[in-house]
Amino acid sequence: MPFGMIIFFALALIGVAFCFRKKKDDESVLDKKATQAIKGILCIFIMLHNVGLDCTANNKAAELICDHAGGVCLAIFFFLSGYGVLQAYKKNGVKSLKRLLLKNALKLYIIAVIINVIEYFAFFQGAFETKDLLLRIFNLDIFNNFARMNRHGWFIATIIGMYIIFALVFYLSSLFKKKNSTLVATIIVASIAIGLRVLAKIMDNGGMYTNGLPLFGVGLLYSYFYEFVNKLCLKKAIYIPTICVCVIGFAISFIFFWGTVASYALAILIVIGANYFRVDNKITLYLGNISLGVYLFTDTSMRLTENFMDNPYVYAPLNIMITITLGTILFVTVFYTEKMIAYCVSKRQVKN
Repeated sequence: MPFGMIIFFALALIGVAFCFRKKKDDESVLDKKATQAIKGILCIFIMLHNVGLDCTANNKAAELICDHAGGVCLAIFFFLSGYGVLQAYKKNGVKSLKRLLLKNALKLYIIAVIINVIEYFAFFQGAFETKDLLLRIFNLDIFNNFARMNRHGWFIATIIGMYIIFALVFYLSSLFKKKNSTLVATIIVASIAIGLRVLAKIMDNGGMYTNGLPLFGVGLLYSYFYEFVNKLCLKKAIYIPTICVCVIGFAISFIFFWGTVASYALAILIVIGANYFRVDNKITLYLGNISLGVYLFTDTSMRLTENFMDNPYVYAPLNIMITITLGTILFVTVFYTEKMIAYCVSKRQVKN
């Protein structure tokens, strides 16, 4: 790996180390602020992952390390998503499903389409026939990663699919009103997430879409058994050997490029660590808020800065600055658009 990229990864790790603080007794384990901060940290390594892939093209081992680093980060995003949607359901019931589909899934899709349109006019004008153009803009060619306008749009397609499956299964389970209906629904959705990954491996297709998908199921299961698991995390006889195994497993997985092993190990370490530490501060929360824009606009910034690819000392900082700027613009735009829509809806309701 070029020395420049080693420096940037080392600086990122040092910066993350300074984010840790002891969890207060009145703070919940993995509440919204905590998960948002973790997403912010993951964003840092997602950006370095994408920059690193370009800067390590001539070094196969380094390229694989960068590739697996990004895969692990995205798997943790799946884990946090699964955990978050079930926590919302446990708190708000069926009402949370409507919010999940309209505020999360639909919003994600609209944003992805808008970014595809921007990228078309910026980089691809006249490059495609009408049919191919529509497939790319609307993310409909789901089994061809490089057929999409934005190469990172696969995550949006996958997570929206899981949101729809989650909403459908949990809505149907709510109709039965049985004592264990939530547990059954959790197991069904978790099984679907894991099953899709197994099916993709068997069919040798859709691997990119399902790589970290089992972690969505793991996040669901952790969310359901939240209190039980957190009690286990407080017992030294359990958490000390578990940490040792996970740290060793995580290290070995990067030596042999076992991205799946690293993802599970990191998810377990996050759950255990969240019982003792927090990483939320102004910087990590800010990055967490703009994480969607950071992920989607990484592709855009890579195209804008490709002329500087040979020099990581220029390419990496420039790429990251542009990505964060575009992510911030997206976050602000979405925030005020939602405010405006909410205002118009409330005003209309008052008139009626």
